[in-house]
Amino acid sequence: MSEGARNHILQAMGDAAIGLLPDGSAYRRKTISRKAYTVDAVTFTDCRHVKAKE
Repeated sequence: MSEGARNHILQAMGDAAIGLLPDGSAYRRKTISRKAYTVDAVTFTDCRHVKAKE
């Protein structure tokens, strides 16, 4: 997914953790924090497309 598409989806989701689509699939937002070890600590937002449950 391109960075522009990802940003558009996250903006449309607002503060929601899950954005449901008409076909039953969804985009899920999760903030990830990783402690420092051999690299600097980082926090980022993971955005994934989740298939509809059948």
